[in-house]
Amino acid sequence: MGEAPAPALRTVPSKIVLDSARAVTPVTLMGDHFDADVSIRLSSPLHVMVYGPSSFDLVGPTTLRFNASGLQDGEYSISVRSSAGQRSNEMTVTVKHQK
Repeated sequence: MGEAPAPALRTVPSKIVLDSARAVTPVTLMGDHFDADVSIRLSSPLHVMVYGPSSFDLVGPTTLRFNASGLQDGEYSISVRSSAGQRSNEMTVTVKHQK
């Protein structure tokens, strides 16, 4: 039996606006080959945030949803990694706190 396909990102929001009055800011990622053991990684020159399997909702094999409220302002590269270490393509998202 061969290795499972690597996760792939197809759609991420280009901008995430965080409102300090809201405790939860859900963000939806669309792609392929997602399962309950993947992790979501957002990285910028100043910040790295990794959402492990218990930190997001697996809506289905093509949809993940996570809470972005803990992110700092900036431009992030976002990717998904399988439990076997396979990494998806990277996409870019800008995070901004609403004033």
